[in-house]
Amino acid sequence: MTASRLARILRVSIDQDVCCAHYLCQGEAPEIFHAVNGQWAVRLHDDIDDQALQRNFRPVIRAARCCPVSAIRIELDDGRRLDGDSLELGLLLNT
Repeated sequence: MTASRLARILRVSIDQDVCCAHYLCQGEAPEIFHAVNGQWAVRLHDDIDDQALQRNFRPVIRAARCCPVSAIRIELDDGRRLDGDSLELGLLLNT
């Protein structure tokens, strides 16, 4: 990744075996994450497209950072795969 180009999000996923449904991600990026009625789970909206991911770049990064169990995984177009424990997430917010 060059300094003049921001990375793009290719994919966001939630590790359902780790997610404890704190719903912090939904608060940060409601266009991407939603609660499932009657379940202790958070899911991705079904209709997420590339434009929604890029429009919500910073909210998705903030959601991953605030997840207390690091259940959110982000894959960037430069090959990086990050989760809430990745120190790089804070750097991405400052670019």
